[in-house]
Parts: sequence; structure tokens; C-alpha cells
Amino acid sequence: KARDRSYILGVKERKPFWEGPTLVGAANLGKVALAPAVRYQENAMSSGVTIQSQLLRPNSERGGVVVLDFGGQYTQLIARRIREQQVFSAVLPCNSSLEKIKEFDPTGVVLSGGPSSVYDPNAPECDPNVLAAGVPVLGICYGMQWITHTLGGKVENAGSQEYGRASLDRIPAAPLAESELFHEVPQSLRIWNSHGDHVQSLPEGFCTTAKTANAIAALEHPGKKIYAVQFHPDRKSVE
Repeated sequence: KARDRSYILGVKERKPFWEGPTLVGAANLGKVALAPAVRYQENAMSSGVTIQSQLLRPNSERGGVVVLDFGGQYTQLIARRIREQQVFSAVLPCNSSLEKIKEFDPTGVVLSGGPSSVYDPNAPECDPNVLAAGVPVLGICYGMQWITHTLGGKVENAGSQEYGRASLDRIPAAPLAESELFHEVPQSLRIWNSHGDHVQSLPEGFCTTAKTANAIAALEHPGKKIYAVQFHPDRKSVE
């Protein structure tokens, strides 16, 4: 009993198996007694955080389209047009990590327009691995220029801004039998432009599928599932 009492008062004794040897005074007795429960709770919380971080998003947020925002004025409109087709869409900052994008298990990614020039030192950009993620990618306006610039094509100042209505003409997309992007679309379209830069030369393996009087209006690489348009298909003024 004396030995048991000295243990309570703080004499160095063998401690329970969940603790290492140390001085256990009366003030610490409660902590010692609760140690297994506290540690179990901490482990459970830690496991919960790990599980939570690994959980997939709700099914209602998966399998849709992720729109990466490069600062364009029509980004939210793009997302809305997608939802109007009964497809879920989520808008993320353009610099979101690939892991963040994959949380949505997207069936496609849209790169929005933006006011910057891709050749500016501080131009917004996204993870280039998005272009090799195995899902279709559609670049719109700045998105098209970013794709071109990133994959080795050339983008330059157009000299004068194209803004407003324009006429687009489809062109033979050799070596493609038919453009996947413009499948069953009329030969000519009325479109809406808003850009001051344009694509001068394409990245390797891409082909031009449409032009306006002043610029390349669309390009694609079906093998890589990458498509791009210089105009804004989200605008209702587009036929």
C-alpha cells in the first residue's frame, strides 16, 4: 500500500503500458488515466481528416465540366451555358492544382477568356498537365491563345482589336476527315469576337478548322482531345 501511495504522490515507478516511465504526480493522475481515451480520440480525429481529404465530391458535383477562370468577363456565362445543357459545371481559378481539378472527376475542362496577353511576363496560366489529363479541353479566346503559346505555337498582337460580330468560315481540316468540334455545324456562322491578340502559327500536330477575315478562329488536335476557338460560343449572338 505504501508503495502504491508513493506512486500516486510522484515517486518514479513503472507506468501503465501506454506511457513511458516518468514522474507521475497527483496532478497528472487524471491525465494518465485518460491517456488511452485521449490518444484514441486524437487518432480517430487524425484518421477522420485523412478520410475526409480522400473522400470524393458528391455525385452531383462529379462528371461535369470544370471551367478554369483566367479573369474573363464571360467566365460565369460559360458555366451557366453548360448548366443550361443539364450538365454540372464548376468554376475554379486558373492556377488550381491538377489534384483539385480531378476532385470533380470532370468529363471536360474549359479554359476561359481573359484580358491578358499570353506573352506578358505575369500572364495568368494553369498547370500544363491539364492538357494531358485525358479529358477533352476547350480553350475559348485567351484559353485558345494560352494553349497555342504553351504547346509551342505563336501568339502576337493583332494590331487592332476584333470586337463584336464577325463571320466565321469553316475550312478543310486536313488531315481530318471532318472537324470534331464543328460536326454538323453550318459552313458559315455569325460569331462574337473580343480580342486584341491572335494565333499566328499553330503548335505541332494541330490544324486550323475555321477562320474569320482577320484571324484563325478555331483549331484542334483530336488525338490529344484539345480544341480551341477564338470567338465566344457562350454569347447568344453566336448563331
